[in-house]
Amino acid sequence: MTKKEYFKLIEYKNELLSELKTTLSLAHLDFSLDETEHVESWLVKADKLSQREIDAITVYYGETLIYQVGGKWEYCDDSKQVDYLSPVIIDYVGFDGIPLNPLGLVRTGIRKKKTGLIKSTIEFLLNKPEILKGTKDRIKKA
Repeated sequence: MTKKEYFKLIEYKNELLSELKTTLSLAHLDFSLDETEHVESWLVKADKLSQREIDAITVYYGETLIYQVGGKWEYCDDSKQVDYLSPVIIDYVGFDGIPLNPLGLVRTGIRKKKTGLIKSTIEFLLNKPEILKGTKDRIKKA
């Protein structure tokens, strides 16, 4: 994803979320943990997703993370980072320099056909944010 595409993703997030809501036949999106199960179930059952659907779920995951644990969108332009060229969430509960990558969660869900990734990430951050303290330093030392 290029920087221009990233900004488009964020610029059109409301439109993408509206399309996702319609696709999933939901009256509204509440970004709750229960709702994430519904979205993830649809994700892993889908035969083939369009790029637009992947973008919509990426935005949904990111907005859910922000709603649940705080933070904000940022574009990772550090070529040394694994999330290089991805839209990421920073400044969330327990943030210690390691961004959350909603697109990575979407790709993992598609590849592994696994649900519960976003919910378990949020629950972890809400229940154990102190575990992240010093993570960036530990990674640098390894």
